[in-house]
Amino acid sequence: MKKRFFDTMVKSVGAEIVVERSAGFDSDSLDVFRGRFVSFNPDTMDVWLADVYDKAGSYVAKSMMISGETLVSLRTVLPVLDLNELASKLKKAGLEVKLRNEEGALNINSAALVYRNGQVITGNKKLKARLERVIGTAYFGPSAGEAAP
Repeated sequence: MKKRFFDTMVKSVGAEIVVERSAGFDSDSLDVFRGRFVSFNPDTMDVWLADVYDKAGSYVAKSMMISGETLVSLRTVLPVLDLNELASKLKKAGLEVKLRNEEGALNINSAALVYRNGQVITGNKKLKARLERVIGTAYFGPSAGEAAP
């Protein structure tokens, strides 16, 4: 179970996350930060964030370490995909793409739908894996969805 937990953490590196931390030992209040998950220490659960914003949306820091002792929760933030931009990237990958604005989706090769939240619907496992790889690379960088060695 521990390995599965850390595999999930590694796969989240590069994603946009929301971190809640306790604001003090005697306090019930929480500090909330949003940023790109850069790294973590598996021994202490310290996390590194880049381009950090507070809960009011104010810029806090270019880089920030949050102590694992104060962590309350970590949540990944689902991207909201720009369908026109994604259609262009998928066309470059050699796929036939039709925009379906009324549904907020792209029809891929008449065999799959990709929704604005990144959800891929298809019965074709190879096509689904290819679409998820293209989406992950386009929005999270070349290592998205790949586990670290």
